[in-house]
Amino acid sequence: MILENPVNINLFEIPEKEGVSYAPTILYPALIRPLKNQLTLLQAVKLLRKEGFHVNVELVGSIRDVKYYFELRKFIKQEKLENSVKIIPGVPYDSMIEYYTKADIIVVPSLQESFGMVVPEAMAAGKPVVASNIPAFREKIDDKRDGFLINPKDPDDISEKISRIIVSYSLQKKFKRRARRKAISRWHPKIVGEKLIRFYLEIVRKEDEERASFEYHSRL
Repeated sequence: MILENPVNINLFEIPEKEGVSYAPTILYPALIRPLKNQLTLLQAVKLLRKEGFHVNVELVGSIRDVKYYFELRKFIKQEKLENSVKIIPGVPYDSMIEYYTKADIIVVPSLQESFGMVVPEAMAAGKPVVASNIPAFREKIDDKRDGFLINPKDPDDISEKISRIIVSYSLQKKFKRRARRKAISRWHPKIVGEKLIRFYLEIVRKEDEERASFEYHSRL
């Protein structure tokens, strides 16, 4: 039995947005450091702008690499993205509900993750998800069914997948509903709790069987 981490129950209660707005908000909650790969997302945003898409980006996370942070700031200024990209550090976890609620698309171009909690959180919130094609996310997202997997090192791939979501209401609807349905079945606290109880009961059952077998053979 695989035991996964539960998702904050409040995320499941976020109401579904009707479609994606004209200037959709892209959320990426992650620590500001190179492995999280925010710079490639900004390069994808640059490409989206060239294609005529108006998007807003919120990079929410603590600054763990100051040099990288200033590299991001330099790119934002150089590409004149100041009005559409925000770096928001120091947000308490409880306040993340607000950011998930107003987001239209969650994009996670991380280069490496162990579990990657942001994807289950985004799916629980009923948001279209675009995430790196890495093991931690491949086991959560069925590509093209309830989200998109992308090459995190390819801005063209990232921008193309984002644009496909923006222009297709049917795709948005499909991703949102399938993602939330999967999240409920795998990461809802009630489901995770039931799995944990079954796990412990199975351990107790096996211990009882081993004890009974030992006692039986001891009497022979």
